[in-house]
Amino acid sequence: MGSLDPARVRRILRDAEASMLACYTRRVEALPCLAGRVALRIRVGEDGAVRWAIPTESTLGDRATERCMVETAAALRFEPPCGGEAEVAYSLDLDGGPDRRPATDVAAQRVETALRTRRTALATCRHGDATPLRVTLYVAPDGSIPAAGAALSSHEAREMTDCVLREVQALRLPTPGSWYARTTVTIP
Repeated sequence: MGSLDPARVRRILRDAEASMLACYTRRVEALPCLAGRVALRIRVGEDGAVRWAIPTESTLGDRATERCMVETAAALRFEPPCGGEAEVAYSLDLDGGPDRRPATDVAAQRVETALRTRRTALATCRHGDATPLRVTLYVAPDGSIPAAGAALSSHEAREMTDCVLREVQALRLPTPGSWYARTTVTIP
């Protein structure tokens, strides 16, 4: 792997932070309890262009925000790395601010039980990939799943992850009460 000047990388990422935060701000309007951490890994090609970016950690639970952040990162331009392609790590903690009401907890077992009804569809999405997928999701007061997100194990896992998240969002769960609930489950 090549290397990049850390000071220049910090400057590029600092300049991009407003755009990254805008991804979150647009979605928090629709889902007011949205909060969590997103960590990106960005692969920089020998010419300084971003080859790919993926969320390697996400407890945010919203693929739309994760995707927007990845697209923002993919548009960045770095100096050509020394010694070949390089990787950059970047993370944001998004807490919604002091006036935001957090989601309540929902038992992961409730979601896991519901996921069993989609076992065949999930297996089709996974294409035999045995890497466990950690999914964070929100349950709306009506039992629907308005948002779900996950970290990716590799940039090749995007389509598989999107397919799994569509299946997760098709679930209907018992109402969590009068406010949103949130949980994280592992899909084997």
